[in-house]
Amino acid sequence: MNKVHYIMNKIPKLLTIIIYIIVTIFMLLFFTNKSNISSEYIIPIIIILQVKYYFGDWNNKGFYDYKNIIYWISIIISSYLSVILINKFYIFESLN
Repeated sequence: MNKVHYIMNKIPKLLTIIIYIIVTIFMLLFFTNKSNISSEYIIPIIIILQVKYYFGDWNNKGFYDYKNIIYWISIIISSYLSVILINKFYIFESLN
């Protein structure tokens, strides 16, 4: 097992996802938003879909329980708040 896999196995899944969310938001904000949807809404939607695709749910049983609800609420809130905070501090001029 290489060092990256060892470190990623030690970090809790939610912390890994929050780091992924922040890094991905910064990457997406380098592009100009040419859609007619505000960056505050479109970027969290993109992030939520990517997290679902790459990381999945907390359980693989095929149903949602309270852990998955907490998981998805935390993903939605962290992605939305990250975009709002970046927008508030004007790190990127291209935000709409």
